Amino acid sequence: MAKVRSKFTTSSKVTLSALSIMSFFGGWNVIGHLAQKPVKADEPATPLPAPMNTATPWPTLSTQVDLAPIPTMFPTLTRPEPLNLPDLPQIDLNALPAAIAPIPTLAALPTLAPLAPMPTMAPPPPMPAAPQFAPAPTKSGGS
Repeated sequence: MAKVRSKFTTSSKVTLSALSIMSFFGGWNVIGHLAQKPVKADEPATPLPAPMNTATPWPTLSTQVDLAPIPTMFPTLTRPEPLNLPDLPQIDLNALPAAIAPIPTLAALPTLAPLAPMPTMAPPPPMPAAPQFAPAPTKSGGS
């Protein structure tokens, strides 16, 4: 089978790659120049309407009002006085009537008898001899 030769040669691949890279950066350059170009207005811009002040101002709060402090939790390490907690009843673990159910365990595996020895296989038959072919006739160049 003959090798099919491509019409798209190496030099044409290199040329096409270089041309595509140059056109990519050229297009990028055009977009950058168009973005920086000042726009000329054909007609004067209409002025924006003045914003309407419809928001109500915040009410002023009097600083003379005595507000109750907000209760917060104090860190336990910086508390000046000890905590007065009621005495909790002590629980005697030995006095409890404990009826603990036995923990289920896995049954022991039975002892298996030893396995029988592996049977010995007969050796494979020898490979057949490779077939002998006659050499192909050669064509003479002829005259």
